[in-house]
Amino acid sequence: MNDLKLSPIEKDENDEDIATPAVEVMNDKPTPDELKALLGMSAAPDSTKSSRWSMFDDVALQPYSDFWDNSLTLGENYVSLINRCVLLPEKDIQSKIAASYTAVHSIASRVLPMLAILGATGTGKSALTKVIAGLREQNGANTFGSTSTFASLRNAVNKFRFKQFIDNQPIYERDNEKPCLMVIADVKEFFFRDPNRFALFRCGWDRSEEVQTISMGNGENLTFYTFCPKILSTVDTFMLKSEFSELYRRSLFIKTEHIDKFSVEAKANWYTESIEALEPDSINWTGADEKFLDFWHGDNDANLMEFAKLRRQHGNLKKQALSHGMTEHQFKGSFDVLCTTKILFNMRPQEVIELYVSYFDFIKKSVVPESEGLIRLIQFVVKDWTDPHELALYNMQAQGVKAKLDSLRIKASEFKSKYEYYKTQQGVMFGASENLIIQAMNELGFHTDKHQGTIYWIWNK
Repeated sequence: MNDLKLSPIEKDENDEDIATPAVEVMNDKPTPDELKALLGMSAAPDSTKSSRWSMFDDVALQPYSDFWDNSLTLGENYVSLINRCVLLPEKDIQSKIAASYTAVHSIASRVLPMLAILGATGTGKSALTKVIAGLREQNGANTFGSTSTFASLRNAVNKFRFKQFIDNQPIYERDNEKPCLMVIADVKEFFFRDPNRFALFRCGWDRSEEVQTISMGNGENLTFYTFCPKILSTVDTFMLKSEFSELYRRSLFIKTEHIDKFSVEAKANWYTESIEALEPDSINWTGADEKFLDFWHGDNDANLMEFAKLRRQHGNLKKQALSHGMTEHQFKGSFDVLCTTKILFNMRPQEVIELYVSYFDFIKKSVVPESEGLIRLIQFVVKDWTDPHELALYNMQAQGVKAKLDSLRIKASEFKSKYEYYKTQQGVMFGASENLIIQAMNELGFHTDKHQGTIYWIWNK
């Protein structure tokens, strides 16, 4: 942040724009409060003005610093706190991914997928979201529920991402941004049935796609910006449905499990290594955000500059990732988080790529059951044939002609080509044998038929 100058817009008594003095950051290492001021955050509260309830919290809650080891790196401390609060399957892999997403710098990033925490009730989803929100609580992490309206989510992204506004619209400049992170707990399928909420998440993973416009109903349009790292927890598997495939493709996953699903050895190791299991609600997280700021902006932005240099190596890293088995879609979606992981844990390029290959292999086996994922993919493929028919039916019905789709015939060779194409495009995390594909097609009501030497998939109503 050296030589950065910001000139906020204010109004004088005649409602005329005036420029306030620029905020200048010199080469000396700024204090945490100076960093907060620069990023548009409130400074640490004056201890002499603490309320009786903040003093109550000081007694009732244990400060996070009691569990923070200053001899460890930020990444190591994040992993330690996550593992002491929740037992994750493949914790050596998943805890690093969760820690990396917690530490991601949204201003420096270009593409950030959602982080979906999936698992049954009582498997630690809430504990994990609370740890992440706690570590970033004073620095843009805001928790919402599945009943939160589109307007409240949209306004929250604007409020916690941008520092200055004109006529309630943010000044869309990188210098006007703050690090941000949104957490949505216990998401249900109906949450994404709202098209505006769906668009907020579908487009909000990529800066190049983030600008959304909605009609205000009075001839005016409202523009809003959707880019923001988002974490959601859910017991539902709705993202495996074909209609939510766009969300699925834009997500990383953390899988949680009931403790009785773990081996005796895994449980014993967790109890031994954790020393003392922690409950996130019993911790006072105030001040943990300063660790995040110091990591990225300390020592004259050293880690931030390292992140920028790493992004310039995109081509070389991509070549290595693809040669190790990552798909192009997996690499694109995880690149900024992957770069964060490398810096956070001081890993060599090959080490971080091998970590992500192992991570995607685990997700392939645990998050997406092969049969469900296969049917979802096939439904997506079949839409290439059903959509034109549905459009024709719609046009016929609009002209008063009664019509319905009674049958569908697809060349098996064309279906195979489309299947392979969409498998690559969707970044699918599973493979499937020919027998499984036939079984899945049968479940969807298709059967094979041969006509003049050509094999077809046939569907009849």
